[in-house]
Amino acid sequence: MGQLASRWDQISIVRGWRNVSIDLHTERRGFGMASRDEPVYFPAEEDTYCGLLSLPTADSMSTTGVVLLAGTGPGSGTIGRNRMWVRLARTLADAGTPVLRFDYAGVGDSSGEMVGYDLDTPAVDALQAAFDLLESRGCEDVIVVGTCYGARTALAGSAGDPRVLGIHLLVPPVKSSKKGSAGVEHLAGYASSTTIAKKAVQPRTIKRLFMSKGARKAARRFVAVKARNVSGASHGSGSRGADRSREADRGFRQPFHQLLADGVKVHMLFGSEDFYWTEFNEAARGRLGEDLDEFADLVEVETIPGVLRGFPSIRVQDLAIESVMTWVTEHSNGRERKQVTVADMHTRNTGAGDTHEDVNYFGAAPRLYGVTHIPDGDRRASVVICSSIHAELLKSYRTEVLLARALAAHGFAVHRFHYFGAGNSEAEGVELTLPAMIEAGRKTTERIVGLAGTDKLVFVGIRMGAYPATVLAAESGGAPLILWDPVLDTDRFMKDALRTHAIAAIKGETKPESVQESLARLDRDGSIDLLGYELRSEFHTSIKGKKLTDYSPEGSRVLVVPFGSLDVEPLAQTWGSRGIEVTNIGAADRAAWWLVEDNTKEQQERGAALASRTADWIAATS
Repeated sequence: MGQLASRWDQISIVRGWRNVSIDLHTERRGFGMASRDEPVYFPAEEDTYCGLLSLPTADSMSTTGVVLLAGTGPGSGTIGRNRMWVRLARTLADAGTPVLRFDYAGVGDSSGEMVGYDLDTPAVDALQAAFDLLESRGCEDVIVVGTCYGARTALAGSAGDPRVLGIHLLVPPVKSSKKGSAGVEHLAGYASSTTIAKKAVQPRTIKRLFMSKGARKAARRFVAVKARNVSGASHGSGSRGADRSREADRGFRQPFHQLLADGVKVHMLFGSEDFYWTEFNEAARGRLGEDLDEFADLVEVETIPGVLRGFPSIRVQDLAIESVMTWVTEHSNGRERKQVTVADMHTRNTGAGDTHEDVNYFGAAPRLYGVTHIPDGDRRASVVICSSIHAELLKSYRTEVLLARALAAHGFAVHRFHYFGAGNSEAEGVELTLPAMIEAGRKTTERIVGLAGTDKLVFVGIRMGAYPATVLAAESGGAPLILWDPVLDTDRFMKDALRTHAIAAIKGETKPESVQESLARLDRDGSIDLLGYELRSEFHTSIKGKKLTDYSPEGSRVLVVPFGSLDVEPLAQTWGSRGIEVTNIGAADRAAWWLVEDNTKEQQERGAALASRTADWIAATS
């Protein structure tokens, strides 16, 4: 399948079985300089999917549009790890290409219920609706970019559609996910010894083995299957078609073949250590290889060193963006250009108590991304939800959506927003710092008061969002304050975050270094890569030495919801001594925020329960 790249600053490509390479030149910062995002709900008759359409600010745009399809990770499919989808969409739009990214049903800001989202049930209807939206904006052709579950959706939803010009697949799984004992055998069959060793020493793995009898049983089965496979008991000779159990699933190969037969170009990008890369190579020895040979002029397979799945580092994210940018530009150059059309307000009636959800950008440049939930009739109060940052923003994203909808059903007007330089907000000229977070909260407060027609306020803060929420509650004369797993000590927050470097080093993914060494590197270089998120020195400087007890929401009633091992007693004692009433309730989901990266239906159910309890408390105290 071609040679793997040996250097991080180059990408090895198989193009018609001819090796070439391209140099990395993508700038992470400065994206979105010549484009603007327009929020959209679609399809119009159902108002299910919430998306963002990135459009060039020039007078014309390419008639070839791009759809970005995320996997099924946490939060919102419009953002991605370290804002990867935001950066990719705006960089493409800066070059004149309209780009649509959106949330699947039951995810992020979309309506509907979350379904299984397994590889055998791709979101074909959503993708077709996305094609229709781009077509209504003047796009005659579409290029689809998808990762993991999004890659399978790209295949299934594009096959047979004459509007599709090409698809770019990031780490596409050629086999379906398996659970239970079948999943153990499947993983053991494909995982390399290096991958197994790295996973085995992870703290979470060791903890599970100590605490879970089921985990120990699965581990014993895994070792037995792996030993059997190494001995050759379950492997064929390695010739094409020798082991049909390693063939690509029909859900992958059938649309893949149809697209190629229709002349659609397909590009695939893997990491050399990806589980799915090993799986792809195995499948290429079977019938999938026949398609690769027959349509060699239409297929490109690209590899980069290390792990790509999940985009675990900024370096890998940049390589993926560069790959997509280069390929899309190559296949959309010379296409006709048309006049840009931009809509105004984007409103959805949720059908729950006649509540309206408005998604829009507001304020002077750089604009903030916000979603308002406005019930009809008199509003009991205006609620402002202050999110956390980075991975924590994504982890709590859907729960915040559910909280806002539950509050709106109680008659509250609610405003959710993203800070400057975070989430889907704009970033030009403004760094993510604690003062900037507080200022964004002030602008949001002004907006919801104006929209709701009531200056009676309630503030909600999640993790680092506890600081702007507490400041705003104090400035509002003692408004009720709700804190989900608040960061009590910012220095401890930084230490806990930087310890993830040690975990990553144990797994062999980063260079080992102490917390002190990481802080020194942050001060020296201006930023560090923290589990694939850029942590900048400006942010660290703005929060250094801060404690939540340094702030005092005088006159507020406070609800604290601790997660994990958080001890809120010092907060309750300090604020209680000042006459501030503090109520403490526990949360069902007690996992560490920085380490949880999945988005399961069970987690959403726990999040919905937490949102409901919080909404009940606010309703009872407001």
